[in-house]
Amino acid sequence: MTHTGPTLDTHGDYTFIDCEPCGFIHADPLPSERELETFYRSAFYADEKPNYFSDYMSDLDWWLMHFEWRLNEMRRLSPTFVGRTLIDIGTGPGIFLEAARRNNFPALGIEPSQAACAFARTTFSVNVVHDFLTESNWYNLPNCEAIHMHEVLEHVRDPRWLLQICHNLLKWNGVLCICVPNDYSPWQATLGTKHFLASPEHLNYFTPQSLMRLVESVGLTPVRVIGSFPMELFPLMGDDYITTPDLGRTCHLKRKKFETNFHASGRFDDLMALYESNIVHGVGREILLFATKQQ
Repeated sequence: MTHTGPTLDTHGDYTFIDCEPCGFIHADPLPSERELETFYRSAFYADEKPNYFSDYMSDLDWWLMHFEWRLNEMRRLSPTFVGRTLIDIGTGPGIFLEAARRNNFPALGIEPSQAACAFARTTFSVNVVHDFLTESNWYNLPNCEAIHMHEVLEHVRDPRWLLQICHNLLKWNGVLCICVPNDYSPWQATLGTKHFLASPEHLNYFTPQSLMRLVESVGLTPVRVIGSFPMELFPLMGDDYITTPDLGRTCHLKRKKFETNFHASGRFDDLMALYESNIVHGVGREILLFATKQQ
């Protein structure tokens, strides 16, 4: 495919275009499969995210709260999902698999990073395949009722190919849950910064509309789209963690407190309904999308 479209930004060694054939913003040119595989198998956590595992573990209860809600929502949206076959693509440190285990959903993870696989297996004793999904090995995975991908599509060369694999693996009425950053949003434009550009890790940048179109292009049907907490609120109110990174953890802890208070009061569904209304206006730091494979 020839990637064509207006240039929006440059960041480091990368140029980002609003690609007309793809329908979303991405780097051009893209790194090779070999370059990406080498980066994610060994360098990503060691070089780019040295504190990733410890940071995740410090937020363990908060992540479990969100992932358990996603599991329940997947079950609600797909009448055939009883949790017998669940795949987590891009497992990372394994917290989603731990949430599935705690809720009696046997799940299989696939993760290209040896360090992440070792952490997930050692910390949670979960089932993770150490591999990079390719044309030659994806069909070794079982057909499944549900697939979960948390912050994966922004990292891959061809998001449409990966979504097509998800379509192929899902059984009829199966459900897919995706979370990606919400970038080039109106609130980011209000801030007047491009702080969200994150090359070389992030190759692709999605809006709610471009993500829904991409999911629909492989034959899946979006059934619910939700934004996450709009972190841009903080710099817009003066807590500028963009230029003062030390504020970032403080802002994150405020977000956690806000959300855990809703959870503790039994009103987490109300919070997610609020986030769902926000995404209509492009608001929310991440996009959480649920889609089903309908007959």
